[in-house]
Amino acid sequence: IPTSSFRWRLNESLLRDSTEQDRYRKLLKEYFKLNKEEDTTIDMIWDASKAYIRGMLIQQGAKEKRRRKSEFLKIEGEIDIPRITEKQREILNREISEEEISRAIKRLPANKAPGPDGLTSQYYKIFQDILIIPLQKVMNSILEGKNPPQTWKNANIVVIPKDKAENTKIQNYRPISLLNTDYKIFASILATRLKEVLIERIEEDQSGFLPGRQMKENIRNILNAIEYYDKNNHKEIAFLFLDAEKAFDNINWFFMTEILREMDAGFYFSNAIKAIYSKQTNTEKKLNRLYQTKIYFFLFEGLCFIPKEKVTQYLGLQDIPRITEKQREILNREISEEEISRAIKRLPANKAPGPDGLTSQYYKIFQDILIIPLQKVMNSILEGKNPPQTWKNANIVVIPKDKAENTKIQNYRPISLLNSDYKIFASILATRLKEVLIERIEEDQSGFLPGRQMKENIRNILNAIEYYDKNNHKEIAFLFLDAEKAFDNINWFFMTEILREMDAGFYFSNAIKAIYSKQTAKIIINGQLSNTISINKGTRQGCPLSPSLFIMTLEVLLNAIRKNKDLTGLRTKNYSYKIRAFADDVVCLIEDPLKQFNKWWATIEKYGEVAGFKINRKKTKILSKNMPCTSKEILQKETGIEIVKKVKYLGIEITASNAQLYSNNYERKWREVKERMSSWRSLQLSLLGKIAAVKMKILPDLIFLFQNLPIVRKNSILIGWNKEIRKFIWGGKKPRIRFKYLKDDIRRGGMGLPDLHLYFDAAALSWVKDWATLKKRKTLALEGQDLNKGWHSYLWRGKTSKDKAFNNHYLRVALMGIWQKYKIRFYTKTPLWLSPLEAEHMRELPRERWLTYKQLLNLRNQETNLKSYEEIKKLEPSLTWLNYWQIKESYKVDKKEGFETKDTCWDRILKADTKIIKLLYQQLLMWDTEEVQVKEAMVKWAKEVGHSINLAEWEKIWKRNLKFTYSTELRENWYKIFYRWYITPERLAKFSKGKGDRKCWKCGKHNGDFMHMWWGCKRIKKYWQEIQKEMEKILQIKFDLKPEYFLLGITNFHMDLNTEKLFTYMVTAARICLAKLWKTKEIPSVEKWTVRLIDIKNMDLLTQKVSQNALTRQWTNWDKLRQYLKKDKIELL
Repeated sequence: IPTSSFRWRLNESLLRDSTEQDRYRKLLKEYFKLNKEEDTTIDMIWDASKAYIRGMLIQQGAKEKRRRKSEFLKIEGEIDIPRITEKQREILNREISEEEISRAIKRLPANKAPGPDGLTSQYYKIFQDILIIPLQKVMNSILEGKNPPQTWKNANIVVIPKDKAENTKIQNYRPISLLNTDYKIFASILATRLKEVLIERIEEDQSGFLPGRQMKENIRNILNAIEYYDKNNHKEIAFLFLDAEKAFDNINWFFMTEILREMDAGFYFSNAIKAIYSKQTNTEKKLNRLYQTKIYFFLFEGLCFIPKEKVTQYLGLQDIPRITEKQREILNREISEEEISRAIKRLPANKAPGPDGLTSQYYKIFQDILIIPLQKVMNSILEGKNPPQTWKNANIVVIPKDKAENTKIQNYRPISLLNSDYKIFASILATRLKEVLIERIEEDQSGFLPGRQMKENIRNILNAIEYYDKNNHKEIAFLFLDAEKAFDNINWFFMTEILREMDAGFYFSNAIKAIYSKQTAKIIINGQLSNTISINKGTRQGCPLSPSLFIMTLEVLLNAIRKNKDLTGLRTKNYSYKIRAFADDVVCLIEDPLKQFNKWWATIEKYGEVAGFKINRKKTKILSKNMPCTSKEILQKETGIEIVKKVKYLGIEITASNAQLYSNNYERKWREVKERMSSWRSLQLSLLGKIAAVKMKILPDLIFLFQNLPIVRKNSILIGWNKEIRKFIWGGKKPRIRFKYLKDDIRRGGMGLPDLHLYFDAAALSWVKDWATLKKRKTLALEGQDLNKGWHSYLWRGKTSKDKAFNNHYLRVALMGIWQKYKIRFYTKTPLWLSPLEAEHMRELPRERWLTYKQLLNLRNQETNLKSYEEIKKLEPSLTWLNYWQIKESYKVDKKEGFETKDTCWDRILKADTKIIKLLYQQLLMWDTEEVQVKEAMVKWAKEVGHSINLAEWEKIWKRNLKFTYSTELRENWYKIFYRWYITPERLAKFSKGKGDRKCWKCGKHNGDFMHMWWGCKRIKKYWQEIQKEMEKILQIKFDLKPEYFLLGITNFHMDLNTEKLFTYMVTAARICLAKLWKTKEIPSVEKWTVRLIDIKNMDLLTQKVSQNALTRQWTNWDKLRQYLKKDKIELL
């Protein structure tokens, strides 16, 4: 398969400069002004605009490359490279002798893979008496400047995994060139000569690849240096261990040959090096070729021809409902500028671009110019015109599936790298389609739709297990389907026919047909592109529209199962539970499986035959319950599907008994967490670094469990986990900051360490929320199918103690325990969301909605009178006199407690649709830390600065000033000062029960308490005066020398925002310098402070360059510092 490795990608640094942006903006405006639709079609104009701007960017990139090369040559000229001696030049340039060739042949190792010509070392060893003379002539002709044999230019490259590295990542493979043996003989001779010269030129600091030098010398010197700094502990040292990325593969040939020229290596030797290091070619990688072929056949071949008549006949029997006029209007309206703008805003940053190489940043920067032509392109597609040709193309990368064996091609997932303009269009269509599908697709499908979560699938399965625990006379099989390449196999005609049956509309159907026809792709393996392949099926993984189209297609199967009365599933009084799906992860609940299974399987296969949905029997599993062993054996034999004791579904391990959920999921996960924390102990992480590690690497895994399995009943478990987290944070030592301060919200002066106990409670309450809102009727009907009263009765009236059935449920009992814990904090009076009628009735009454007190009461002037029967009857026509009497009786009881007429935090939670766990956690955290809202450190600081510091001043630091920088070092310094982290001579004396010296380490005279060590000491005060003087020069303002200014950053004089940022950086740099010399007599100098400030400036500018917010964030202007450094003749780094 012909391949190429070059793929152009926009270098976003070219667009960071505002001047360059303006230039491209002008070029784009001129282009679209000159090229009009009268001359050609809009799709061609659009594609040509991308080619035009790409050419301009390539031109600018080349210009930048030339500029860097010029700078490089300038630097090279400044480097004094000594010339070699005449004797050394003679060694390098002498004629190659027969003896040298003979020795080189003798050195050739046996049993090594040959190069492209296939001749091994054995060939040269056996026939060297014949081959040496012609080989000598070839080699000496190269020294004279003639061309080397063409075969010496070629190599076969194999990639081998690096030792103990993760072999799923391409960067962990080492490319090894298989070279022709005659070339290796020549290279060996040159290498021997060059080593003889380099041994005298290269200093002993380099111990690699030279005779007589060993790696042990490096280790020896490093250990000796550590010993030296042990004895000279007043000196700071950093050992910087560099890791060069693909060091051998990235060496610049021009740089290498220029060094030879500077060395004056000689005419002949230089000729030899230039001859072999020019115009090299690597023969096609057979491994790549094999993989590309395998991937192609695995992904895109093998779909049998499906007759269109068969598809239309199948869909004709499914009774697919048509969409409403309103929904059709949503799908088919003209695409607006606002929709395109929102879609561009949604484009994620730092994603690999499609074949055109233009990243999302290009569209975000130039959207003011690009939106209008892009709108024309998109609306022309809706009208039935051709899409841009570039939208048909994609590059496909394959990534390994999580924890799957990566030596098998079927365990890789194909991801399509699509052009950003196509993704904008697909994103708009997807947003429209979701708006329609959310009303059409039943709640059994919880994937890829707003407001639906995978936890609903887990919840329903666990509730079903509870149901069959109580109804153990019924046999049930949970069939966990594994669809083979589900997204990649969908039949396009089947998909477009569904849209026709839905009557989706002319314009929307045009758009889908335009996208899903004549697609092409290239496969990327190890950085190389295959030739172009055609794709005729499947939804592209990586396309924003793909998930919505897939679930729309799959809903046909789910509906066929729901509506088929011959298929038996779990059935309660008013609801049937046959199937749950999260995208292609489908679970079937098959009651009486021995009789029913074949009917179910036939329904699934019939759908698969027309839709391209193929089930992998080997990976499909059955979890049975209440089935005797003989029945299970028969079922497994007849179906060919394995019956398992445990199955992993959506990341949760499920068994036939919910009692095993904790051990299978929580205990296993916590073991992994402990192992991870143990491995981190060897890393030199800062305090904020450890907190960040917990937030990013531990919390997400645990929150996933909390929100899908809120089943932990013992507080001691979560308390123990928090204790383990604290142990990791403090490295097993005594904590210097209280846990309540660590976990408090950053906006209240805390450090944001997650409290796992509170997060679990928040996740559990997000489930309880459904009991209060009563919206998820089907889920709640199954969860409460054995209850005697309504949910509100248990939530508010405490009926759980009287109703044993409620507690005889693995999920309900855990959730109710959390609710009871916080109920009194949420409400002291009867809440208005309470429905008195629902509370007194069995859960499964066929009522669409339950009237709450908010609807039943007249709420005027703090009065809460019950409405009349006639008034309520207007709200709910099905209401009877008996119902009204029941409401009245409940009202009399609840009125005694009074009604909560103001919205509480729980009322706000009930109204929220997103970020429920976050909102609940913040509320629980606020309650848990309310006693430390005014922190002990705040009181101490007010006392030591000699005046009160109001809460607004503290909040300005927490909410604003700490956000000036991304640097954890700078933020951590402030926290350590605020919480009085640093151990003083006075504290050390207390630890040693008065035996230690309390005197200040700097002056040796006064008692070394915290304020003295940071401010009161005369030597330190002098340091702050020097810093103040320099800061006034830089900022060009005058201010007093006050401890709150320099130690806390709390100021009471006017500064503009940029000056305030500079002020914060400067005082922080001064504090860091002082902290670095904490236990020494030394006082930092202004020079050290200046160097630290320059470091901060450089990191701030680097952050600005790499940040995706570079265009919107107001960054620090360092011009004042530059002017100051120029005056003092200090060169900026």
